[in-house]
Amino acid sequence: MPTGTEHHPERFNVDTAGMRQLHQKRNPAQLVKELIQNSFDEDAGECSVNIMVELEGVRVIVEDDGPGFRDIRDAYTLMGDTPKRMNPEARGRFNMGEKEVLSVARWARIETAGATVEFPETGGRTVRENSRRRGTRITAMMPWGNDEAVRLAEGLATFRPPEGIAFTVNGLEVPRAEPVRIHSAVLETVIQDEPGQPLRPTRRKTAIHILPQRGGVSRIFEMGIPIQEIESPFSVDIMQKVPMPPNRDTVSESYLNRVYTEVLNATHDILLEDDFGENWIRTAVEHRAIGEGAVKQVIRGRYGEKVVTWSSNQDANMKATDAGYEVVHPRSLGKEEIKNMRSLGGLQSANDVFGRKGADNPEVITPEEVQKRFAEWVRGLGALAGKEVTPVFIRDEDSNEIASCTMNTDNPVMRLNTHHLDTEFFMGRGEEQLDLIIHELGHAEMDGKMSHGPKWGEACCRVAARIALGMAK
Repeated sequence: MPTGTEHHPERFNVDTAGMRQLHQKRNPAQLVKELIQNSFDEDAGECSVNIMVELEGVRVIVEDDGPGFRDIRDAYTLMGDTPKRMNPEARGRFNMGEKEVLSVARWARIETAGATVEFPETGGRTVRENSRRRGTRITAMMPWGNDEAVRLAEGLATFRPPEGIAFTVNGLEVPRAEPVRIHSAVLETVIQDEPGQPLRPTRRKTAIHILPQRGGVSRIFEMGIPIQEIESPFSVDIMQKVPMPPNRDTVSESYLNRVYTEVLNATHDILLEDDFGENWIRTAVEHRAIGEGAVKQVIRGRYGEKVVTWSSNQDANMKATDAGYEVVHPRSLGKEEIKNMRSLGGLQSANDVFGRKGADNPEVITPEEVQKRFAEWVRGLGALAGKEVTPVFIRDEDSNEIASCTMNTDNPVMRLNTHHLDTEFFMGRGEEQLDLIIHELGHAEMDGKMSHGPKWGEACCRVAARIALGMAK
């Protein structure tokens, strides 16, 4: 207990033993990787790791020829400010890596340009000047055995060193995997705008390197540093900061789903037929960022050129089967998966193709043709209601609005949002479609006023009455 008033400049102390409990069971490569990433972030030409099993434990030496620590206090200060937070293409942000290793090590030493810090087994630290002008050498005696040493070497061999850096593990150079494709997309990241400001989430266009598997395993990387294994025939290296928790060994499910989507967008033309039924493909097809080409290729790869979805029209289903089509039940597909297959991939139901008279030679209608025919139908309804309607198809993923109508009473423009309305909707001519058209023409009847009150309801009734009378003639 304090005997008088005490003041300390920092609010917290860190319990090294408590920190050790949090990190001592981590995968050795996941723990030591923080030392490697510092070398990758610096202006280094070489980075080497040597792993030696000794009686005392496993001696790990990480050395590079970079400029060294900017501030030696970073070697023993948790969460210290770092310029890496303002650079989305630098790996560091938490300033915790060395400290995690030091908390587990029996003893350690950091030798960098101008200073050496000793962390003896008895605790504490000693800082002294040295004559070293460049480079950093970190030696840590880890409380591990031969198994951990092997796992460490194997884990470090999965790294992807940056271009221009020679990275060796026990004297063997780790090759830099060359990309199968280089793709670009807008992905989530984190950045600090000014020193002292908090990190904030943002979205930024970045390069995505699509890589071959190594040892039959695919991984997601943050600029060459492996994060976790993923389900995909390719590994993925994201060339900017990846949003992660402090341990940096996992990404969120939503982020991973977006990565799967971009992998499919980039590689759909080189996937094997067996790939198209895998779960990661289904996840990608469901995403709003999936591309039209990718969806069409998935349909071809999974079902072939002749495919329709099951319909309540059993005669159409039988005709489709007789014609050599695969009839897929929509329930075997996810809600968003079937929606994107219809709106982007042009997938139609058996009734769409075989339910019409004279469908022995079925007509395959493209989504564009479906929309064109729907627009003609809308114009016809508008004419019955006494209006010259101009239907316009838009795709606005950020809007919750399904459709809208302009304020021109006699010549309204009706916007139909294809993000919410799919090809199946535009194929229909029933209650659902008529309800939407009357709803929007009701707004035009009110001279564009958007309130859904009694006056709008009366306007909808007038529009519906005119349409009904026109159809009855």
